[in-house]
Amino acid sequence: MIARQLLAAAWLVLFASPAAAVDMELPTVNGTAFFRLADARPGPVVVNLWDTACPFCMREMPLLYQSAKAHTDTLFLGIAMGSAGEALDYLESHPSPYPHLLGPRNPGSLLRRLRDPSGALPHTVVLGPDHSICTVRTGGVDSAWLDAAIRKCSASH
Repeated sequence: MIARQLLAAAWLVLFASPAAAVDMELPTVNGTAFFRLADARPGPVVVNLWDTACPFCMREMPLLYQSAKAHTDTLFLGIAMGSAGEALDYLESHPSPYPHLLGPRNPGSLLRRLRDPSGALPHTVVLGPDHSICTVRTGGVDSAWLDAAIRKCSASH
């Protein structure tokens, strides 16, 4: 009986509670400013965790750049999870149409909030207009998945 009550309470917490907005405050890759998600305009957000040492991350970066240019009503953010110097070198040689932030040295809390507890890369999170998590994908994305995720998350909140 107690086990059923605990299960019912857990279900309510996990599935009946409205999703909380994701917030984070991280420095830009070049270290000149901080970006706080809560200060961003309301609307869908694509957050991509990447590292220059991740071949799949580097392979999908041009697609993300193209998608950011096509979806002007969606905020794109990159979070470099590796070396700031290597990320900055990459971004200087491959200019981005969207901001890139530097992941924390101890990323556990951020990874858990973005539903990537294993730290696998690349990892893409699409937030709805209220900045709550709408959908997540670990591993590479393609334009069909990204377009569908943005459409779904723009309309679902």
